[in-house]
Amino acid sequence: DDSYISSAAHSLINKATAYLLTRTGALATSLIEKTGSIICISVLFIICTIWLSIDLDRIKREITRFIPQKSRNTVSSFICRVQKIISDFVGAHIILFALTFVQTYIGLLLMRIPFAIALASLVSLVDILPLLGAGAILLPLAAVSAITGQFGRCLGFLTLLGILYVTRQIVEPHIVGKKIGLPPFFSFISTFTGLYLFGPSGAIIIPITVAVIKQELIDKKEDRVT
Repeated sequence: DDSYISSAAHSLINKATAYLLTRTGALATSLIEKTGSIICISVLFIICTIWLSIDLDRIKREITRFIPQKSRNTVSSFICRVQKIISDFVGAHIILFALTFVQTYIGLLLMRIPFAIALASLVSLVDILPLLGAGAILLPLAAVSAITGQFGRCLGFLTLLGILYVTRQIVEPHIVGKKIGLPPFFSFISTFTGLYLFGPSGAIIIPITVAVIKQELIDKKEDRVT
């Protein structure tokens, strides 16, 4: 009986390991195919945001030249509001980066992984990119650990990934929503909708657009009241 139970347990572990490696390989391949476009879009968005922030005054002057005098204040106010929401959006993701870094660094230290700071920085950077997440780094590491027979380390990477995923799903809507003025539910829905409809760029643009529209509606309502 003991021999049968032991054999069944080994068979179950082997099947689970094979399934994990197969799924991890498929996921890693899919992520690698998407990584180039995601990184390019994210870098382009960051560059455009920095450029807009630096040159905002000149942009406003150029735009308002072609706008009737009575509408210039409204347009200028709208541009400033968009800039503030984008700035708050970037600030929220800096907070998420820091939170992910602290969790990852502590987890890697507990697992006694070398170069923990560099690896935690890489995981945190990839985690803020749409569609990628920490799994793009931790899943391949878990797969390599399983292949080399380091099942404890493999379990550690998977556990760390689970903690990061759960934390991000709970915390991200609150942090991003609070920064850009959206309730957590609407922040999550707008991010998911943008990602589904337009890909990585949509996950950035749609929440910002929803936040701008919401603020515009609030301002109009306040103007009617006053």
